[in-house]
Amino acid sequence: MFIFDTTPTKDVMVHFNNSVNEVKALKTNRFKENMAGYNYAVNVISGETVKYLDAFTLPPKSVLILELKK
Repeated sequence: MFIFDTTPTKDVMVHFNNSVNEVKALKTNRFKENMAGYNYAVNVISGETVKYLDAFTLPPKSVLILELKK
């Protein structure tokens, strides 16, 4: 599942993998319009900078929350 939320001060992407044992790969090309102009993101949970926004891999029963940055 994917959620994209835009506020006046922040743009956030949330990805869920609710599978019990399947690793999910997510290509973000279908969200190209929403992600236009963003160069990187910050993982809200870990604080890690994410420089590659074209695809993500999510382990089973996990969530990825990214604050998009220009």
